[in-house]
This record gives sequence, structure tokens and C-alpha cells, in this order.
Amino acid sequence: MARPSEYSPEIVDAICDRMVNGQGLLKICADEGMPGRVTVYRWLASNPEFRKRFAEAREALMDFYAEQILNIAFDESGDVILDQGKDGKTSAVANHAKVQRDRLKVDSLKWTASRLFPKRYGDKMELLGQNVEEGEAVNKISVITGVPRAGDTIQWKDPVRVIVHPMLREDGSLIPQGTPEHDAAVEKAAQEARAKGAKSVRLGYDLSDGADASVADLMREVDGRTRSVDGRERAGAAERPPAGPPPQLTYQPTPPPADLTPEAWSRIARVSELIEQIAPSDEMPEAVFGIIETALRRHYLGASQQAV
Repeated sequence: MARPSEYSPEIVDAICDRMVNGQGLLKICADEGMPGRVTVYRWLASNPEFRKRFAEAREALMDFYAEQILNIAFDESGDVILDQGKDGKTSAVANHAKVQRDRLKVDSLKWTASRLFPKRYGDKMELLGQNVEEGEAVNKISVITGVPRAGDTIQWKDPVRVIVHPMLREDGSLIPQGTPEHDAAVEKAAQEARAKGAKSVRLGYDLSDGADASVADLMREVDGRTRSVDGRERAGAAERPPAGPPPQLTYQPTPPPADLTPEAWSRIARVSELIEQIAPSDEMPEAVFGIIETALRRHYLGASQQAV
């Protein structure tokens, strides 16, 4: 059966109705009696009425996809299966294959809906020029600088980079960031720079390049940091020799008693050697010295005075 090639309102109605009911153009054009995809796109290019109806039908198709996402997400059938282990016992386990397959379905539908109907299902703000009438301006964007406010739009062609330094009022007080006054000053500077054709503009006092002493003093009060006004502090810092390595911690053993004679040290060394030769390596020092003390008391003081 030959496919139709001439524009037909009845075929257009059938295509749009099937799209509203959840079928894509690929599936529709695969059926007999329907035009090929090339023919449909040729009709779209030459017929504004069909183009409008097709856009509405595609938006309805994205709504269908959104409902499918909910159906898949809340369908718990098959999420748990019975598995027989090696010991012959049967237990309920999660069906990870089904869960991953459902996740793939949901992600695919979400991606398609966000790309074909970003005004409703997109993750970000509406794309420029999306769903605008012919002749409507598309070079609008919500506030470029500052905090967005309702109804705040500006016309633009090229972005302007605004480098913001601390700003002061006429009375010398600091303009806090995030306030309407601060945002208005930034926006005004961006508009003035754009009118002049500039790509970037600086706003406020850059204290790193030198500033009035009163400005530097104010900033010290604001954030407590020391700033250089005319560069002399930085120059002085450059002339100072580099700091040496930090001091190292060294082991300082307790000096031995000064009243011990070399003979006494020799006996102590002999006792230490005997301990290393005779006592087990895993024996605690307290136990070893306890044995030595007990032997000495037994030998010199007698059995009656072993315990003190």
C-alpha cells in the first residue's frame, strides 16, 4: 500500500491524536496508511497550522511521559523475588535487575521530556526562544548580576564581567553584600559598561593596588585584616630575610645521679645484662624488678621481712 504524500487534514488529525495518547512519530509513521517521517517534516515546514498543532500534541506527549514516570516509580510488582540458597532455604531478596531497568526507563523519559518540553519539565530556567511567537524578542534573560527579583529583565547581547571590590557610601560606611543597594550598584555598573561596549568593569576599591588611608582603616575595622595602603609594608616584607626552618624537638634524657661512682654504674650495667640474658623478652619490667627485690630481701633480710 502506497504511503500518502499529499497533505491531508484527516491524516494530521490522526497523527496528533495518536501523539496525545502516547505514541511517538517513529511508531506512527511505521504503520501502513501513514506518511513517512520525511513527508511529515515537509508538511511541518510548509504548513504553519500543522506546525502549531504538532507542537501542542508533542507537549501532550510529554505529559503522557510524565504520567508514565509516576506509574513506573510506584509499581512495586517484581521488586522482591524468592531466592533459594545453597542450604536449600528460600528467602526474599531485592530484584536488582528490575530496579535498574525501571531506573533506566524513568531516566530516559525524564531526559526526553526535559529536552522536548523544557518550559515545564526542564531542570533549569526556560531556554531562550522556547515556545515564543513569531516576531517576539528572544534576547531576554533574568537578572545577570545581583539577586534576582520579580519582573527584573534587561536586554542584552554580550555578557559583561563585573569585578566587585568593597564599596563605600558617601559617608564612608561600607555597603554590605547581598543588599538591594549593593545589587543595584552592580547592575548599574554592568549596564553602563554594556552601553560603552566594554567587556568588563571594576567596581569599588581595590585595596591590593593601593587606596586612600581612610578606606584601608575602615576595612581593618570590618574584617580585622592588616592591609597595605601605599605598598611600603609589602616592600618592607620583601627586604626581610626568609624565615629559617622551625626548631626541631630533640630527646632530652634525664641526667643520671651525680653521686654514683663508676663501680656502681658497672654493677647496674651488669644487672641490666643479666635481665636481658635471663628474663623472657615479653616479661613486664615491673615483674622483673619485683623478682629482683624479693630475692634481695630474702637473701639479706630473711624470709620474715620479705614483705614491706
